[in-house]
Amino acid sequence: MTMSSGMCPQCVSGFLHEGTPSGSIVKIGGIDAYVATPKDDNSKSKTIVLLPDVFGWELNNARLLADDYARAGFYAVLPDILNGDSLPADYLDSAKSTEDVYRLVGPWLQKHGDAVTEAPIDAVLAALHADSNVGKIGAVGFCFGGLYALKYAATDKISAAVAAHPSRIQVPDHILPIRQPISFAVARTDVIYDETKAKEADEVLKKNGVEHETKIYDGEGVGHGFAVRGDLSVESLRKAKEEATVQTLAWFKKHLA
Repeated sequence: MTMSSGMCPQCVSGFLHEGTPSGSIVKIGGIDAYVATPKDDNSKSKTIVLLPDVFGWELNNARLLADDYARAGFYAVLPDILNGDSLPADYLDSAKSTEDVYRLVGPWLQKHGDAVTEAPIDAVLAALHADSNVGKIGAVGFCFGGLYALKYAATDKISAAVAAHPSRIQVPDHILPIRQPISFAVARTDVIYDETKAKEADEVLKKNGVEHETKIYDGEGVGHGFAVRGDLSVESLRKAKEEATVQTLAWFKKHLA
């Protein structure tokens, strides 16, 4: 069951991943950001901007993903798109029902409309484009951030996008403007953006001649949030998360070259 905002209990639940992020904290365009740099050549020629979920840029899971991208040769930027107002990690085990989502997220969402969220994204992208060392830029969005992956795929500010279990998506409204190559990672049983909605989006993109792909993930427990907040002690969830990372990297290797 979802709330009218297009969010569900899985939007604010999940598991904290263990590990020590190895990147650094910088400011890009005046915005705080976690940056993970390729170990081999410090190159910015292929840059991925991560657009996080409601837990924001400080969540360990998101920073570890940025590290994974850097190990694959990308300059990974995880900015604070929530203006210092991310939900705390202890909310991960707080939302058990739709009523909990209303209570925890409802007031928060009212403060995080498109204009408020896009301002830091625009600042970061403008700064990256102004950096002569930066080449092509891709954006990957998760849950809350997935919507903005779609929105920026409708601009020339990025060269490619990936959306993992996006929330608050309206089909066809958010799909029609897309013109950059886009890849979707979707859980078959996602209560927000499921296989049926993904197929409808694919038809729109196909009709519009936009290069795209959708990969449907299945398995025990694989639902909304699987690519960033799944329980890695469960084999099906660990496998789905890892495969979604491989999907993301393959898409950007193709389109940011």
